[in-house]
Amino acid sequence: MKMLLNLMVLVVGGVVYGQETGQRVGSGLGEGQGAQIAASQEYDYILECPEEDGFFADTLQCDKYYECVDGVATEKLCADGLVFDESSKKFAICKLPAGNDCKDRPEQQEPIPSENCPRQNGYYPDPDPAVCDSFFFCTEGKANPLTCSSGLVFDPSLGSCGWKDAVKRVGCEAKDKAKSGCPDKGGSPHEYTRYANPDDCESFFLCIGGITRPSGCEKGKVFDPETFTCERPSKVEGPCKDWFKNKNTGEETSDSEEYDE
Repeated sequence: MKMLLNLMVLVVGGVVYGQETGQRVGSGLGEGQGAQIAASQEYDYILECPEEDGFFADTLQCDKYYECVDGVATEKLCADGLVFDESSKKFAICKLPAGNDCKDRPEQQEPIPSENCPRQNGYYPDPDPAVCDSFFFCTEGKANPLTCSSGLVFDPSLGSCGWKDAVKRVGCEAKDKAKSGCPDKGGSPHEYTRYANPDDCESFFLCIGGITRPSGCEKGKVFDPETFTCERPSKVEGPCKDWFKNKNTGEETSDSEEYDE
């Protein structure tokens, strides 16, 4: 797609208006006009609109675009945290960055941060790097807390939750890696086969599409191989019944007591 060109030039032969967003910019010199200098002040000048009418991406800044009407361009900005989607020239579409290729237009406007929101809009991880499954959906600077489903972690690059072994996030790596091949379904009533992790009562494995993936229970619960669900330890028979009591950390023991009341 032909993009608008940002140039720093002297004011010449036509009307050129300031640098601020929303200012109108002429589309070039009239035919036969010379390059007469009207002033010595420099301006952020749009050389020309690719088409008479439409919406076009800036060449350097991913959240900036231009509306061209009758060959005259007006500079526009997406809301903080959103980027311009150049797939349509008929409509001005600003979207979340995930899925929008901005590698050739990496610049963005100065962020307007608020509590738990690095920018006004978007999905952002919990500020605590040790918290992998919680994140915030920010709308106009208001942070809405969300939590991934059990066994998943938040992937900042995609703005969504994914399997631990698939999300490349420091400090959130899976203790057990995905493996090819799955055991027999056995008595599992679930769509995806579940089976216990013999080394960790708080986690289990899921078989999805022939791939065994690690998953986990909610805090304070253990996997019950009889029901194929996560339960309070007091409801589980076998070694996982005393899983938290046998832990060396008092914190996890207290979690178990809280759930077992």
